[in-house]
Amino acid sequence: MKYYEKAVGEKVRDAYANLAQILISGSAASFGIEKDINRGLDLLATGVELGSRECAYNLGCLYKAGKDVAVDDRKAAYYLGIAYLAKHEHAHRLLILLQQTSKLDFSVEIASAKRQIDQWELISLTQQDYR
Repeated sequence: MKYYEKAVGEKVRDAYANLAQILISGSAASFGIEKDINRGLDLLATGVELGSRECAYNLGCLYKAGKDVAVDDRKAAYYLGIAYLAKHEHAHRLLILLQQTSKLDFSVEIASAKRQIDQWELISLTQQDYR
């Protein structure tokens, strides 16, 4: 936990996914780390903003499964769309399954996902300009 917290403090994108998984699952309870779904969700959302496709994939899965959060197929589509557009290896298959099982039109969510990816690329270009 200490190292993940440090990595999050240094804005290491995928550390957000790892720390969030520990908090959401409660897997570190035997070490005195309480389950904290809200903080885990916040970490995942921040990771997405910073460019983590793993955080996007995890949020999409959480909103589809509805185990620790309420099922929300639109949020699931948005986050899985981000992960897919960022070339996460499993996101496309889950996005197709979501479309087939929900029968909803996710064009708005996918367009929003594309805007998020464009934002990541803009941030990346801006950061390169300052190096």
